[in-house]
Formats: sequence, structure tokens, C-alpha cells
Amino acid sequence: MRPAKSRRKVRQRNPEEATKYFGPTRKRGGENLADKLYIDNVLARGAKRANEIADQVMPRVRAAIG
Repeated sequence: MRPAKSRRKVRQRNPEEATKYFGPTRKRGGENLADKLYIDNVLARGAKRANEIADQVMPRVRAAIG
């Protein structure tokens, strides 16, 4: 496993190394942003998970408020 590196520190020390190290992640990010269906699916999964959590928490919140 490679050690975690701060992007800023890597860029400051060696810009070429930063491009090599973070390039694949940047490329995947760009590809994902270009894929609207992927983004919609990620947002839908996040909304579903947020609603599941809220459904568990909100009854306690309402009971505490009165």
C-alpha cells in the first residue's frame, strides 16, 4: 500500500511527480463527471441513504422537541 500524500505537498516538491501520482485519479474523476447517468445514480444512492438515516433519527428528534 502506498502512503497517503497531500496533493499540495507533492505539487510543491515536484510537479512532475504530482502529475504522475494524481493523474489517474484526475482522469477517472473527469470521466465520471462527463457521465451524467453515473452522477444521477450516485446522487440517487446518496439521497436514498440520507432518507434511510433521517427516517431513523427524526422520530427521536420529534419526541425530544415535543
